Amino acid sequence: MLKQFTRVIKALQVNPKRALEELNLDWTASQEIADVFMRDYKLPFRVGHHIASQIVGYAKAHDIKPADFPYSEVKRIYAEVIKKEYPQGNPECPMSESQFKDTLNPIKIIENRRTSGGPQPAELAKSLESMKQKINAQEKWAQTNQENIDRALAKLDSDFNKLLKK
Repeated sequence: MLKQFTRVIKALQVNPKRALEELNLDWTASQEIADVFMRDYKLPFRVGHHIASQIVGYAKAHDIKPADFPYSEVKRIYAEVIKKEYPQGNPECPMSESQFKDTLNPIKIIENRRTSGGPQPAELAKSLESMKQKINAQEKWAQTNQENIDRALAKLDSDFNKLLKK
């Protein structure tokens, strides 16, 4: 099964430009809107997610793709949700238009992830290096154990042959 899976993976040909186009056709990155409101502007989880949900709902109802979503609607939706669900908050949207656009950009999302084990290039390089070290250690372990097994089998054969000669 692993050999067949490996063949499938090796046969895959990813077109990065086309993959990015596909991601930008839908609201795949909408989670990041809520995350930015929570992380950067300290909104409660529920409020940040409700704002993101309202944006996506409006976009889908009006057949608007992420790249074309009007910032004026972001500000309107933000103000409505804040007034209704978080009245102690400022109803003026703290996220700029450029930050909103960056928030929907899958490349920017990856670049902005600063978590251990995240998808950003530095973390991937670190993970790959760690895996290489683990694989090397396992190969060394396997080689050492194979040598021990070979020596043990040779000794067993030698001891057995001695017994046969008696």
